[in-house]
Amino acid sequence: MTEEHSGIRRRRARRLTLQSLYQWQLSENSVASIEQYAQEQEHYARVDHAYFLRLFRGVTDGQSDLDRRLLEYTDITQEEVQKMDPLILGILRIGIYELVLCRELSVNIIIDEAVRLSKDFMHDQAHGYVNAILDQIATHIRRDQTKDRRTSGTLPKEKTAGKDRTEKHPQPRSLNEKDAIALLTEVVNRDALPNKTLLLAIGDDCACIKTQNSVSVSTDGFYAGIHFPPDVDPFLIGYRSLNAAVSDLAAMGADPTGFLLSLGLPSAMCYERQLMRLAQGLRLAALRCRTPLIGGNLAATKDLSLNMTVLGEHARPWLERGKMRPGDILFVSGTLGAAALGFAYTNQDPQELDGTQASLRAAYFCPQPRINLGRALVDLASACIDLSDGLASDLPNLLTKAHHQGRQLGARLFIAKIPVPSAPLPVTKVRALALTGGDDYELLFTAPKANRSAILNLSTQLALRITACGEITSSPDLICVDESGNETQLRAEGYQHF
Repeated sequence: MTEEHSGIRRRRARRLTLQSLYQWQLSENSVASIEQYAQEQEHYARVDHAYFLRLFRGVTDGQSDLDRRLLEYTDITQEEVQKMDPLILGILRIGIYELVLCRELSVNIIIDEAVRLSKDFMHDQAHGYVNAILDQIATHIRRDQTKDRRTSGTLPKEKTAGKDRTEKHPQPRSLNEKDAIALLTEVVNRDALPNKTLLLAIGDDCACIKTQNSVSVSTDGFYAGIHFPPDVDPFLIGYRSLNAAVSDLAAMGADPTGFLLSLGLPSAMCYERQLMRLAQGLRLAALRCRTPLIGGNLAATKDLSLNMTVLGEHARPWLERGKMRPGDILFVSGTLGAAALGFAYTNQDPQELDGTQASLRAAYFCPQPRINLGRALVDLASACIDLSDGLASDLPNLLTKAHHQGRQLGARLFIAKIPVPSAPLPVTKVRALALTGGDDYELLFTAPKANRSAILNLSTQLALRITACGEITSSPDLICVDESGNETQLRAEGYQHF
């Protein structure tokens, strides 16, 4: 492996470490479960595995020592650390860890990589702040090393490693409508990237956008007791809901440009801490999808509900459902069934789950809209849909538009080729859940045989599993083919909304 290539893999490890630290800081998940979830991601193959584990375990185990150095070597106070944005704090902790323990790297490389992280994830001024703080800390560390006060290579274990989940909080502060809107706007859109299409956003009766391109619009509703357990961490509710809504834009090949949120808040959610958690989950999804909050509505309701309208822009033609032809190959991204398996663990304490169970739970709460894949498929795919209700339900939906056009197309689905996750169940049961479980938010799409190689090349380019699992036929039947070649009729048994 060349030095340049190893440097790129370490850079990806830093990014993954920062994302994992952010999730750990803002959720109730254990270090082990977050680490397991990171290792399950498709892009993990392109990361320096050893360096990721070194950074993530080192920073989480030695957090108190890293913060001690931050306080000792700078003018930052303990109160400022507690109020610091989790992303900036994560970048600083990674940088301090590398300065102290990664002696094989030069100080310039460590600080440059921290600055790169802050530019990628934070606002324009953040990188200057990170640069100045780490440069100051590096000066002290070099001085200490010159005096031979060196660390042993591992940070000392603290008596109470990690976070104290039983930390006492002050009396909850209730919010009025004005306070709630201000909190949501400030938190969700903190560090949002500039949006040239957005002329007016929150603060006027309507958001105004201007674009020379086509715009896709979709709406989704998420309701307590239906789409998420009523008593789950609001952070996970916000994160899951926006990612699931944006998945519709991915299926159209659109670039997200903004979202509207109509939020129904029960009285138990009208407190600063609860609403802050919801806003933090929305913010993380908004940063990941590069889509700001541009407006919405608040109402008092009996149960929590989030109704979202997402907007996406097309610089090129869009994907749709009706252009497939007989002989086209049926492809699916990622793996199917993990979210359905994870639903069984949604009400359980993540600290009590093993690695596999925690990973399946994360698959339910942390869907990944395939925005980059959708954009790349515009010139390659003949039809596309996101899988929200299960493969057995959404495959017929993919064909419905062609039927309305008078083309009686069908499909042959090869059951053994459906990609499924590792799970503590027989593979036949996992495949059954892949057909009917839903909540995968992967892309199911068709493409001419001539585009097969180009599509499989996307798998390498995007570090994303893409599997050919069937074909479009000129007969209207939907046929499942098992490992022995036996054929049965596919029954549309996915999630039913009514």
